[in-house]
Amino acid sequence: MNHLKQWIRYPAVQWIVLTCYYTAILLGLILIYGFTAAHTGTFIYNEF
Repeated sequence: MNHLKQWIRYPAVQWIVLTCYYTAILLGLILIYGFTAAHTGTFIYNEF
């Protein structure tokens, strides 16, 4: 456990871990909501 605590203090390791974490969140949101919102049809305010 001590080795892990020393290893996580390196800035490069922190950057890699955070990048993987936020990428996983982004992919999870894409999987939950999908790409269907991009093809929702016409813009609602076109006729104004």
